[in-house]
Amino acid sequence: MSNRPSLGVQTLIVESESVNDDSWMTSYIDVFVLMTSIFVVLFMMSKQQNQTPVITPEKVNPALSLTEEKPSYLTDSSSETEVSILQEAALLPKMDAYQAWIQKIKNTIHDNGLASHVSFIENVTFSSLEIRSNVLFSSGEARMARSGESLLEKLVPVLEASQGLVFIEGHTDNQAIHSGEFASNWELAAARATEVLQFFVLEGIPKEKLRAVSYGDTKPVVANNTEAQRQQNRRVSILLQKPVPAL
Repeated sequence: MSNRPSLGVQTLIVESESVNDDSWMTSYIDVFVLMTSIFVVLFMMSKQQNQTPVITPEKVNPALSLTEEKPSYLTDSSSETEVSILQEAALLPKMDAYQAWIQKIKNTIHDNGLASHVSFIENVTFSSLEIRSNVLFSSGEARMARSGESLLEKLVPVLEASQGLVFIEGHTDNQAIHSGEFASNWELAAARATEVLQFFVLEGIPKEKLRAVSYGDTKPVVANNTEAQRQQNRRVSILLQKPVPAL
């Protein structure tokens, strides 16, 4: 007898193998559907979390939208003039302080009777006190006279009120100097400026804010044609740095 299975048995075996071969597709589809569903759920949850509601003052307190309005100069682009007026108004107190500083200098000169010896000149960055040398020093000398000390004592409050640098400039006429102590007008002007600086230091003005400069005869205020003109050019200038109003 042959050991081959019968035809009916072979048919059953083939059908059984066919059924077993198709079963893996069902499991794969179930897994795919399950994973797709999970991804969809996660996507929806993520989208809801990203949509964070914006909280405005009106939502917290609805009355704000009815009672509070922004100033027109902040919302209306056509109101630049109003903004400028407000800025100028804020600057007025600072400008008043600067004008008070200028007036203090003028009052010091007037109240102490210094107008015949001291001139006040306002410039862009520095205001200048022009002092005739003949009241401060004897001719050709750099040692300060008592009259000069008395005059400078009256100017100490002005320097104390000045917050910036103070330049002390020495000036001469164009006549050659005849002195064994100084070789030229440069040295004479430098010695006089330094003498004035040292006087103010002794009066309590911080030396860090003081500077001494010599110009000799290089910056005359008038021509040196007459003795009266040369006397005008022989001077000590005290330059006070003007305070700049902060914006």
